[in-house]
Amino acid sequence: MWAAVAVWLAVQLIVIADVADIPQISDARVYQRLAEDCADRGVWYPTRAHIENILGHTDYPPYLCYPGLINLMALVIRLTGTYKTMFWVNMAFNCLVAAGIWRVGRRLAGVSAARLCVAAYCLMPYASLMVGETMSEFPCMGLVMLSLMLTRRGAGWLAAAAVVMMLAQYVRTVALFFALGAVVYMLTEGYGWKRVCVYVASFALAGAALGAVNLRLSGHVSFTSTTLGVNMRDGCVTPHVADMAANDSMIIAECTGLDVFQIDSIQRRWTLAWIARNPGRFALDAGPKLAAQLGSDSHMVLGRGGYMPLDEEKPLQKGLIVFWLWYPKVYNAVLLAAMAAGIWIRRRRLAGPDGAVLLPFVCGLALAVLTKAEVRYNLPYTPCMIYFASLAALALLRRLRPKPQSKTTD
Repeated sequence: MWAAVAVWLAVQLIVIADVADIPQISDARVYQRLAEDCADRGVWYPTRAHIENILGHTDYPPYLCYPGLINLMALVIRLTGTYKTMFWVNMAFNCLVAAGIWRVGRRLAGVSAARLCVAAYCLMPYASLMVGETMSEFPCMGLVMLSLMLTRRGAGWLAAAAVVMMLAQYVRTVALFFALGAVVYMLTEGYGWKRVCVYVASFALAGAALGAVNLRLSGHVSFTSTTLGVNMRDGCVTPHVADMAANDSMIIAECTGLDVFQIDSIQRRWTLAWIARNPGRFALDAGPKLAAQLGSDSHMVLGRGGYMPLDEEKPLQKGLIVFWLWYPKVYNAVLLAAMAAGIWIRRRRLAGPDGAVLLPFVCGLALAVLTKAEVRYNLPYTPCMIYFASLAALALLRRLRPKPQSKTTD
């Protein structure tokens, strides 16, 4: 474990030192631009302009995206003068993820399993190379893991855990799946309804406070992104080009002059209507989506559609390219096989805490089927996968361990 941790920390430092000067592109660039705009104007995201001034405005996408991330990055820019400080923040959140994986693994399966969980996470390529990107993965995962570490039996601890989990979903909505998993864990571990109510009430109050803040900032109550509609449309309708073209013209006409909340509602409604008309196509798309969600992506850091393009002329970055093209595929294949074995080994415990660990992962797969699938969208659930994979690895190591020979006396 400590060897894996040392390599993991070293790779992050190398990425921040050697790769962080590369400009962000694609979605990462959008988040950076929004944060810089807010920092320059002395405002927080979203403003009324982000919600209402959308069509034909190249600076603002027609949806709200990761408000917690953008406001955190805007704060970092205000304090340090550069978005690149966010890479160090990513590293800090990444360490929180590793600490949370250790704590949860030890709590549910013991020290040996926790060591394997941490080692497996540190060896995951995305867990080190993505620190040089202005994306939502590490802030969301770090806050989720901090919340899970705070989930103890005391009412104060549970209230704090709920507030942190609300902040995690403010960064990325999928944290709601982990909040649901936390509630299931408390129920299966006998926390009692009073403690569960404290957690749920604290989560709701934190959400109400967040909604009130956003109402004051923008004139609208909002808690998180409004990307569900566009992701549903992109994942369900867009792959079918003829349907996409027909829907595009009608959606654009219907959305003219509307705000991001209304556009999100319209796109969700259009997509659900398309699914009702084409249930067979929707069902057939599920397989490729799940394969994409659980696959490996060599383009996430490279320049070919990724978020942090590497330069093949620089030796270190060329080495990272070679590493990135092959290692993720091997790691991912081993992880999936071990996870499946671990779920089978622990199948009788899925009605207990292990089921709470598996729940966010299952919810993530369902969301991928309803919307669109990418390897990046699966990253928040990798701790769940690693937990079961590590249990399978532990069972294998115990089988391979030589049995002590019994001593005989004459």
